[in-house]
Amino acid sequence: MILRLSQPYEQTLLNTLKERVDAAKQILTTDKITKYRAWWVKMRKKSGTVPTKEEADKFAKLYQSFTRRVVEEGYRPYDDNPIKITVQGDGRLGCYDGNHRLCALAAAGVEEIEVVDHWVSETWATLVSKLKGTVYQPHPHPSFNGWTVSRPDTADRYREIALRLLKMDCKTAFEIGPCAGTGVQAMAAAGLGMSWCESSVAYSTLCRSLSALQVSTEEVKSILSAPATDAVMGLAVWHHVATSLDALDDAAEHLAGARVHVVELPTPEAPRWHRGYIEDSEQTTEDLPEWTLNRLQEAGKYTHREILRSEPYGNRTTWIMWR
Repeated sequence: MILRLSQPYEQTLLNTLKERVDAAKQILTTDKITKYRAWWVKMRKKSGTVPTKEEADKFAKLYQSFTRRVVEEGYRPYDDNPIKITVQGDGRLGCYDGNHRLCALAAAGVEEIEVVDHWVSETWATLVSKLKGTVYQPHPHPSFNGWTVSRPDTADRYREIALRLLKMDCKTAFEIGPCAGTGVQAMAAAGLGMSWCESSVAYSTLCRSLSALQVSTEEVKSILSAPATDAVMGLAVWHHVATSLDALDDAAEHLAGARVHVVELPTPEAPRWHRGYIEDSEQTTEDLPEWTLNRLQEAGKYTHREILRSEPYGNRTTWIMWR
């Protein structure tokens, strides 16, 4: 596994080690050891021991020497004991062994570090196994480095939509299902204030079924926590709805306050699993996309509707509605 230290999962890991990274930076730039000594003393006190100044100086100088050696000699994962990483069920990274080396390399500005995954949760391992080397959107997790990306144009198409919304004087937008977050980041970079549905951001949740990707009733209801925004983005959810009519209606009504709604839905020619279904309803998989589009337009009282773009991937159409 390759850690790319500028990426979000790696940054989150380094934030848990911030004091030691800062201590290593101090050593490399000023040759001082005060930050590491303060961190070491704090850790010892937490364990119930109050070290002497001599002990603190001794260990701080050892770390000083160690940090210099790691940076000067470089990190050789196959010659040395490799840095060992853990992966939690939601993809969060931890460092099981090699914390000091990781901090020293990060402080020195090293961009990529080869590590081994010492422990991976069953939840995450199952997800990775099911995906079989392909992710839908570009995903920053190191588990997916080098994988095939089904929709590599995600950032570009979201950026295109963001520019359209900005021309319509939209300043904020809410994304219902941001998946890997690639689109949200692209829209934020274009100048929109972005928020998103926390329940959908979990990649493992959105990828739990490859044969019929579905959004549960509870997840749709969680959209009711959406903040008031100028625009609503539904590019990753509405065509996967598998819930009750009441839940969809509740969500549609709640989102109706936004004066612009962007939604991606499959065409009648789309594969079966792109269409989704609604439990206990008379809507068929063929007419569900049109029914969903009409229901969202009715709820928001949108007076205008047009095709924003047609997607060759999966026979999908992106609609924009506004009032």
